[in-house]
Amino acid sequence: MGKITANVPDEVLLQFREGAKRNFGRQKYMQKALVEAMQLWNKSKYHDRCMELLKKRVPTGKWKMPTRDEIHDRKIL
Repeated sequence: MGKITANVPDEVLLQFREGAKRNFGRQKYMQKALVEAMQLWNKSKYHDRCMELLKKRVPTGKWKMPTRDEIHDRKIL
C-alpha cells in the first residue's frame, strides 16, 4: 500500500467526507471513498489525456514541491 499526503480546500474536504460517510458508513469510509474515486478517475478519459500530456513533457507552470515541514506548517530551526 502507498501513502498520499495532499492539501485540499476545507470546503471540498467537508463535502467529500459527508459523501463518503453517507455511501460507505463509518469504518474506513475515507479510504474506501478515495480508492473508489481513484479507480474511477483511472478509467476516465481525463486520465488518458493527463498521461498523454505528461509523456509529451508539456510545461505545467512553475509548481514547486513543498517540503514535508512546509506542508505541515512546521518551523524549521
